[in-house]
Amino acid sequence: YDLSANPTATIDVKGTGIGIKPTPVVASFSGRGPNWLNPEILKPKLIAPRVNILAAWTSVVGTSMACPHVSCAAALIKSVHLNWCPAVIRSAMMTTASIINNKNQSMIDEAIRKTFIRTTTDVGEANSIYIANIVALKGVTVRVEQAKLVFTPTMKKRSFLVIVTADSKHLVVDDVGVVFGSLSEIYLDSSPIIFS
Repeated sequence: YDLSANPTATIDVKGTGIGIKPTPVVASFSGRGPNWLNPEILKPKLIAPRVNILAAWTSVVGTSMACPHVSCAAALIKSVHLNWCPAVIRSAMMTTASIINNKNQSMIDEAIRKTFIRTTTDVGEANSIYIANIVALKGVTVRVEQAKLVFTPTMKKRSFLVIVTADSKHLVVDDVGVVFGSLSEIYLDSSPIIFS
């Protein structure tokens, strides 16, 4: 905090981003349904932009931003079709919703592909070599870039990239909606991988 007698602040507004491609993108934390506890509940019925939305307070993330998008679309439909009830409006929105982005391709689902950077510290003998060992996850492909790690007396830490891609058609999850696997380096402890 600025505790001076005359504190000042500056807001540097870069302006609204226009022409960003691809958009829209489904956020990794967005609900996709069906409900994990009760698969008969098919929610959500619609999804809407909810990440980095320019709002009155700040750039906001979450359902509180997706809801106004859908509500305003419903209000516009109601203004044209005054005799439509909420169920008809919802049905119209669901049956005309698009999954195509501004590159004329299917929307990217951030939850389908994730990239992680892991760092390993060698506490064993000098000049050690470790090879990645992946325990497969059903419906998930795990790829390690730099799967061979070489340590020297002066290089005791090495980082590597893990790319996890889900095949939603063949993904098999447990009762709580996750699938477990592991990535281990020979002679090192394993690193758990959880995909939900």
